[in-house]
Order: sequence, then C-alpha cells, then structure tokens
Amino acid sequence: MDKDVNESIRLECLENIIAIQDAVEVLSGKWRVAIIVALNMKKELCFKELKSELPYISAKVLTQELKFLEKHMLISRVEQSLKPLKVIYSLSAYGLTLNDAIFSLLGWGLGHRQLMLGKEIGADNNAKRLIQIRNNLYHTC
Repeated sequence: MDKDVNESIRLECLENIIAIQDAVEVLSGKWRVAIIVALNMKKELCFKELKSELPYISAKVLTQELKFLEKHMLISRVEQSLKPLKVIYSLSAYGLTLNDAIFSLLGWGLGHRQLMLGKEIGADNNAKRLIQIRNNLYHTC
C-alpha cells in the first residue's frame, strides 16, 4: 500500500514540475513579460505604441513575440478596418490571470536584486513598493 501512495505522490510531483516548466516556458522569452506588463498598464496599444513602450525591441522580434502570446491566448489582437489598417493589442481575460504571478515575481525580484547588491532584504520596503505599484496600476489605467 505504501508503494502505491509513494507512486501517487511521485506522479503528482512530476505533474506539478511539468506545469511549472510550461509556465516558465511561456513567460521565458526576453520580452514576453515586458509586453504583458505594458499591455496591463495601458490596457490597449497599437503596434507603434507598444513599440515605443519597449524601445529596445526590434519590430521583427515584437511581431514574433506578439504572435507567440496570441497563440497562447494571453493577448487579443483586433484589426480595425481603417485605412491604413490599425491593429490593437490588449491582454485577454486569460492573460489577466497572470497578474498575481507577475506581482509575485516583482516582489521576489525586488528582494533578489537587493540580495545580489549585498543589501539586507527589506520585506517591509518591498511590500510597500508592491502596494504602491499595484495601486498606481489600478488607478492610472
């Protein structure tokens, strides 16, 4: 019986590891999180506006990353029938489910940056900064 329980736990652990690997793979592109955050903050952006939010990304790479994020249903792409054609990008409802994960990564990243700079990790300061960022995000958008 213990052998069956151990095997069940091992399989559940393996499934969890695979799910985490899937999530990391989807977000691991150099620009993917930045695109998601920009769209989260601005709600809707056309290609040119998104490019100006991320000035160091090439148009070719931005196009590739937008296609990838759209394929994974994280962003929505709407073509407006104007001349010239205008395409508007926004986070999909599914893409918005990443908010908690993004804020968790932000909190961890702030602490990690302090640690790597040889500073004591100030959980209180990081918490205050995260609250301020979250408040700014929801009040300005």
